[in-house]
Amino acid sequence: MARLAFLSLVLVNLAFFVWAAGYLGGADEGREPGRLSEQLNPEKLRIVVAPAAPATGQEALAAPPAAPATVCRRLGPLAIADADRLAARLAAVGEVTSTPVEGRSYWVFIPAAAAKPTDKTAAELRQAGISDFFVVSDDGPNRGAFSLGLYHKEDAANDLLQRLGKKGIKSVRIDDKPRKTDKAVLEIRAPAEAVDQALSGLTVDVGECGGG
Repeated sequence: MARLAFLSLVLVNLAFFVWAAGYLGGADEGREPGRLSEQLNPEKLRIVVAPAAPATGQEALAAPPAAPATVCRRLGPLAIADADRLAARLAAVGEVTSTPVEGRSYWVFIPAAAAKPTDKTAAELRQAGISDFFVVSDDGPNRGAFSLGLYHKEDAANDLLQRLGKKGIKSVRIDDKPRKTDKAVLEIRAPAEAVDQALSGLTVDVGECGGG
């Protein structure tokens, strides 16, 4: 009886083994033999790196802001002392350039070549009502010339020239020369907001650089 039971147990185990191995055709496709047959060859595998997605949302907001636009403003003309003080104040917000204002002087004179004899020319000037003159004594091309006045305005020089011409003195000439003034112009280059804040409350003529 024990012998028969042992043989029955062996037959049952053998039948289970045959079924589990798939020899009877009913094995689950998801069990180990099926998975092993469907595995890819490892030597054919390759790694693909996906491209980075463009920055959106908070990442886009984190980009550095663009630098503020720089403007150029022209201030003045100002008295040189005032220009120097204002330039020192504006230097904290940008680049400041101070340029002296150049003027013109108009010299009314009788050339030396036309002033001979000297006594005769002096007498003619006095007769025409001109007593404020002198003879140039400095070395140079104008030595011996009669200086009749130095004017800052061209109109005043021309007026004297015409008056003397009506008196018969035709040898009078006008020569214009550069002269220094007590004025200066400032140019400041800085961000627009900083310039506006620095100039707030100041009573000074302001324009664009390069303007009239």
